[in-house]
Amino acid sequence: MGFKIENNMLIKYTEEKGVTDVVIPASVTSIGNWAFSHCTSLTSVTIPDSVISIGNWAFSNCTSLASITIPDSVISIGNWAFSGTPWLDNHPDDLVIVGNGILIRYKGKQSDFVIPDSVKSIVEEAFYGCENLTSITIPDSVISIGNWAFSHCTSLTSVTIPDSVTSICDEAFCDCISLISISIPDSVTKIGCEAFSCCESLQSITIPDSVTEIANDAFDGCKNLAISAPAGSYAIEYAKRKKIKFIET
Repeated sequence: MGFKIENNMLIKYTEEKGVTDVVIPASVTSIGNWAFSHCTSLTSVTIPDSVISIGNWAFSNCTSLASITIPDSVISIGNWAFSGTPWLDNHPDDLVIVGNGILIRYKGKQSDFVIPDSVKSIVEEAFYGCENLTSITIPDSVISIGNWAFSHCTSLTSVTIPDSVTSICDEAFCDCISLISISIPDSVTKIGCEAFSCCESLQSITIPDSVTEIANDAFDGCKNLAISAPAGSYAIEYAKRKKIKFIET
């Protein structure tokens, strides 16, 4: 088959006439960025349990791909890995969890949602644009939350972030225009670019002294925000520099 493999990474798959079902060789441990992108004839892919990571856009725009077997060995999935596939678009479950506890898409309509303890990571855009969502509880099994994970959840008012999370990624809660307050746990050290930008109702955020990096635009458009943080902490100095109201605790 048309596999290009280097150092156990599947770099590229080239479509072959008449081949619609593909079984990736057991020698492969990772699937590279764009490896299968735009392979429009593929209908089924089986990933072996030797694979631990799937790269960005790996299967994107495989417009006939209706079946993918993803083993529990997979612990990392990149941006938009399955975007534009019937497998994801027509997935029957409200919550699409694959590999080793990787949540890649929420398709439900609930207003209050508790993510199950089986989830270990939330990928990019998993809850993007879930306009019905008002409350989300993230369990302490989750160690990473991807970029744009909850972006444009315009009805979201309450978020519980566990102390297993170490960073708030870029635009994670961007345009959550109903979010009023949030508390960052002591485990977090970084708040990324535009993490809470355009959260126009956000009035209060509690930031611990564990946070030592906040992107310059993390709170852009949060006109009513006050930062609560320990005196002398990075967050207080950040608030002073950015002319954001602050409360020393």
